Amino acid sequence: MHYTICFKNERGHTQRSEYTRFKTDADALAYGRKSTREVAMVEVWQDAELLARLVRDDVVVPPVSSPEQERAPSAGDQNGTSRLNGA
Repeated sequence: MHYTICFKNERGHTQRSEYTRFKTDADALAYGRKSTREVAMVEVWQDAELLARLVRDDVVVPPVSSPEQERAPSAGDQNGTSRLNGA
């Protein structure tokens, strides 16, 4: 099967990618784990499916914010407070 291996820096920016073949998902993941010795993060993709995002032990990944935290206040919200928090 064909896989895309994305090598990323500490900020999550792709430094380079490889499109290659592995016999199994496990083989692709093992290659990705080995590669974290060289780069901060490795993503292993099969077609459009992300199989794994592997992070080197010494890298801190910032938390992903939820859609509620990212949305702008609507016209019905007062003082920018959200109806989700009981305002």
